[in-house]
Amino acid sequence: MHQPDPSFPDRLYRLAIEGLGDGLWCWTVGTGKVEYSESYGRLLGYEDADQFRREFEFERAIHPDDHHALIDAIRGSVQGRGPVNAEFRLRSRDGSYHWYLGRGHTLPPDETCAVPRFLGVIKNIDARKHAELALRASEARWMLMDDTDDEASWSWDAESGRRVFSETWYRMMGYAPGSMDGDLYKTYDLVHPDDRDRVTERGHAVQGGARPPGLVETRVRHADGSYRWIAARSRTIERDADGKPLRMVGVHRDVTAFRQTEDRLAAALVRLNMAVQAAGLGVWEVDYLSQTSHWDARTQEIYGADEESYPRRMDEWVKHVHEEDIARLSDTIKRARAEPDRPGYEVDFRILNRKQELRWVRLFVRFRRNAAGEAIGAYGVAMDTTELRRLRDNEEERLRLLAASQAKTDLLARVSHELRTPLNAMLGMAQILQEQLGTRLTPQQFEYIEHLQTAGWHLTSLVDDLLDIAGIEQGQARVSLRPVALTGAIAELGMLQGAARKAGLHLQLPAAAGIEGLSVQADPRRLRQILLNLLSNSLKYTPAGGRVELEVDGPDEAGMIHMTVIDNGPGMTSDQLTGAFEPFNRLGMESSSIPGAGLGLPLARTLASEMGGDLIARSQPGEGSRFSLVLAATVPERSAGLHDQATHARPLQPAWRSALLVEDNSVNQIVISELLRLCGVQTVLTASSGTQALALLREQTVDIALLDMNLPDMTGLDVFVAIQADERLAHLPSLMITADAAPALREHALRKGVSGFLTKPVALDALKTELSRLRTA
Repeated sequence: MHQPDPSFPDRLYRLAIEGLGDGLWCWTVGTGKVEYSESYGRLLGYEDADQFRREFEFERAIHPDDHHALIDAIRGSVQGRGPVNAEFRLRSRDGSYHWYLGRGHTLPPDETCAVPRFLGVIKNIDARKHAELALRASEARWMLMDDTDDEASWSWDAESGRRVFSETWYRMMGYAPGSMDGDLYKTYDLVHPDDRDRVTERGHAVQGGARPPGLVETRVRHADGSYRWIAARSRTIERDADGKPLRMVGVHRDVTAFRQTEDRLAAALVRLNMAVQAAGLGVWEVDYLSQTSHWDARTQEIYGADEESYPRRMDEWVKHVHEEDIARLSDTIKRARAEPDRPGYEVDFRILNRKQELRWVRLFVRFRRNAAGEAIGAYGVAMDTTELRRLRDNEEERLRLLAASQAKTDLLARVSHELRTPLNAMLGMAQILQEQLGTRLTPQQFEYIEHLQTAGWHLTSLVDDLLDIAGIEQGQARVSLRPVALTGAIAELGMLQGAARKAGLHLQLPAAAGIEGLSVQADPRRLRQILLNLLSNSLKYTPAGGRVELEVDGPDEAGMIHMTVIDNGPGMTSDQLTGAFEPFNRLGMESSSIPGAGLGLPLARTLASEMGGDLIARSQPGEGSRFSLVLAATVPERSAGLHDQATHARPLQPAWRSALLVEDNSVNQIVISELLRLCGVQTVLTASSGTQALALLREQTVDIALLDMNLPDMTGLDVFVAIQADERLAHLPSLMITADAAPALREHALRKGVSGFLTKPVALDALKTELSRLRTA
């Protein structure tokens, strides 16, 4: 641009602006001519107009930080982008910069000038601008002071109507920087619906001139969708003449963790109160200086008092203490109070309540002490322990009886183990003789062997029942419930047909087609045990020529299936029927030739109850008896049921070529080896210890291993684990054979992964069935 020209065309504008004290200037586009009013020069510190026109150059006087924006705005106006309204700094004659508000617009060509002209006015705004900058600096310092990792600041300007959040706020709330800046109400949508009305009402009040409230807490939605508790405080730092805010700043602190802690503490206090109430505890406190006390309702109840009558002084309370306990109680309190570092004590004593009833009370006491360690008060809980003491006495008696019962169970377990070893030899030899000699036996010899086996299996059954009864007494009647298909379970009962024919009885079992698809929720072993027991009893007590039938009905309306054993035997009176479920009660048949111990029915009813069912008995003298096992129907496991049916109904002859028998008893080695040969096993290797067995397996190959549990050097399970650890042997099936009939041992062994589990004495048919199952598995 060129130097000022002394001629100035627009005299009217000159006079107007001179009168206002503002500076007027005009730029004639295309000619480069710029004209200034005299007041323009005075604004910049030039008293001599000529000197101003000689020295002043507009573009060089603009502050470097404002130069580009201002020139661009003027040129844009000339190009048709509208008027200019800008704040900028110009250098005065003395070299200092001052703030000016510049407004201007472009005049189109007319009769006075053939080219466009830009006409502008400037006004000194130093005072306002410096005040504004000072205010902004103060605001920035205030915000900077409070903008920390857990506190974020914001500002609001009435002129622009915008609220701006700090970077910390955006980090705190998870939003993109700048995304929430804008209108004051823009973030109100982030406020929790339950808090929104309160926040809106408070915002209107502040904008109307009310003083901002102190610290307020509000829930605000985080970018992840959760709500955070924000503690907010704000300050109005500039107001208009009416007291309404022009500028505000504020701070947000995320107090979610504090609120969550408060909520947890409140919930814990509720639970504590519930626990105190549920435990029947009374809360009390006492002031030693005034000797006064306060009791809650439960403490009053313990002493048989009420709000009006409970003792508010300690000397009155002592009157309720049993006279034999007063001296001991007083001494306990005195010694505890005298120890400055002792936080409290516990004490038991007797009281006489208002009804003169003797009650035991336990106090849990904590002291309140002053700076010198002197106890000035106490608080705690009171507990009525009368019933607990009675229960403790009863518990001691119960534990004594339980110990005696456990000793009996342990004895029975030892007796069972010791009996099963010779029984295995006796029954094993009998089965071997019967199988090997077959038709070479005379009828009398065959009958002797039958009697030997009958007696042996009866003794085995008696031992099993005794162990079950002992387990039930100790609450150990464990059952493992699952869906059991009746087709498979009832097919197993066909083993009784031989005994029925021998007794001259007709045994009728349900046809498979009639019970196809029926399944009950039961323990398969216990279900078989109950049904065998009921059918065996009917076969034993029904005279020759009679009939025993198993009938299956259901499911009924309650979803229960009834399995009823019906016989046309002699029947029982109601007293006999009641006695039949008492252990060892044989209803006067003790001297008869019919074997039994009177344990079957009591055990059957208990097991039915353990499986969620019942055993119902009906009988009339001369009309026979009906025993119904009732169990819940369930969805059958078809594959398991068919497998059971196939396995038990038609055992397959195993095709094992060789086996390793690990057994330390020499007689049992002979018996089980011969039983294995009768099952088709061609070669049986024997080992008397676990170490010997593992050595044999490293040298020779066998198809299956049979492991006794109790070996001289390790257990059968230890041998199994060692076999599984050897990659060459990990596939080898292992059948556990033991005289320990404890159900827990069986469950533990099967969980460990053994292939099968048999108890001694070993029945030939059971061994064949298990070998067939393992062969086809």
